[in-house]
Amino acid sequence: MNKEKQKNMLPFLILTALYFCFLPLLSKDSNSSVIVYTWILPITCLITSIIYGINNSFNAFYVISVTIIAALLLLIRIPRSWELAFFYGIATLIGNLIGMILYKRGVRIKNLGKYGRYFSIITVALVVTSYIVAIIISTSIMNQMTQITYKAIGYGVTLREDIIDFKENIAQINFYDYSGGLRESKNISIEAKDLARIKRISSLSLFPLWQSSYYDQGIASGDQYVFIMESEENERNVFGSNAYPLTYQLVVRSIKSAING
Repeated sequence: MNKEKQKNMLPFLILTALYFCFLPLLSKDSNSSVIVYTWILPITCLITSIIYGINNSFNAFYVISVTIIAALLLLIRIPRSWELAFFYGIATLIGNLIGMILYKRGVRIKNLGKYGRYFSIITVALVVTSYIVAIIISTSIMNQMTQITYKAIGYGVTLREDIIDFKENIAQINFYDYSGGLRESKNISIEAKDLARIKRISSLSLFPLWQSSYYDQGIASGDQYVFIMESEENERNVFGSNAYPLTYQLVVRSIKSAING
């Protein structure tokens, strides 16, 4: 593939990567997840590939690249992302074929290269601005938070419970057996800098804005978890079963790091 084709393809791949990074953030529950993953994302792939095909004809490498981008960026959120990525690849293939037909009939979008670059810049700017706004909202929520509880669950039973109390500067760790009985409990004093680090990482990772549930329907058993976010005015739960938010490990590691010193 020559440099000109690579140059024409790059803005579309950048836009596609941004779609798969940020559109899933719109999914807050099971219903919205279905809309995002089975309607919005494939339609976005279809339209983008039609526009690409109108001015560049068919490009198998473009279709393959979109499929790989989708799989890699969704892998952090959805363990079986290759199945969805194949679906998006089919949507991209269909769109690129439609674009190729229009290309062969002489249809062109004038100045697509120039406008495509402008569109890419505007899209990146909007995404960055949206992320900054989301961080501001997330930080505001975290500053009001008085307690975070993280529960590690196995076979439907809570096995470990980590409670971070921001008001008392302590962490309570509870261990349970498989019958649900409390096996061990201990309190640990947490330094103010470690509590501040939890809030900072949680804010940057948009922890307060996570959707309420994450599921992988293809796995019957495995790891489950619950986060409980408490403030003076309300309480919010996040449940997951073998599927995780993009920044899950960042939040968990910040909690574990504070507890372990």
